[in-house]
Amino acid sequence: MVDQAELQEKELLALVRRMYLGDGFGGIEELFDDQIVVTDWMAPGVEYRGRDEVIEKALTPGVEAFPDARHEEIYALADGDKVVFCARMHATFAKDYKGVRAHGQAVSWPFIDTLQFRDGKIVRWWFGSDTMAAAREMRAIPEGIAPW
Repeated sequence: MVDQAELQEKELLALVRRMYLGDGFGGIEELFDDQIVVTDWMAPGVEYRGRDEVIEKALTPGVEAFPDARHEEIYALADGDKVVFCARMHATFAKDYKGVRAHGQAVSWPFIDTLQFRDGKIVRWWFGSDTMAAAREMRAIPEGIAPW
């Protein structure tokens, strides 16, 4: 007999893998709950609320800045209504992002995102990029400089 919770976790894992490992984030907004909340570690203290704001302020700037982004999965875990997706993003830094001027070169950094679902929709999404690695790759800080 199949455990319903285990089946749901497998379905959520498959959904998140398609999201990150498919052909970009096209159509992802169909997965957003109307009241979705997104927190981005690269913007401490900022939360994006609601489908339209998430698309406009959280998703679109990243898609535009890194138009050829692809994700290399390291691991993915599901527990109940949450999925943790750990991967490395590879892309070209093509458009300015979060105040950092684009340099047109390849960038790559790890991240650990957490997504929470309700009724098959994303209700909460925590972007967990390695901010130091991202800043270095985007050349926002020089190599060898540490914040501590």
